[in-house]
Amino acid sequence: MTQIKGVKSIDVSEEEKNYSWEEIKRSEEFGKVMEKSRKQIKNGEFVAHSQELMDSIFRIK
Repeated sequence: MTQIKGVKSIDVSEEEKNYSWEEIKRSEEFGKVMEKSRKQIKNGEFVAHSQELMDSIFRIK
């Protein structure tokens, strides 16, 4: 997530539980997703998205 410009925090909730960015970064699942992402980028397996799409996903105005 730190590779996405402008994202400084994230709020994920499940059944009234809120997870901090630090909890997410330390989770095993997040580590697996990040490793997969790094491998895909290294192998050229990524899609560039428009700034408008990224802004709409992260509700940036």
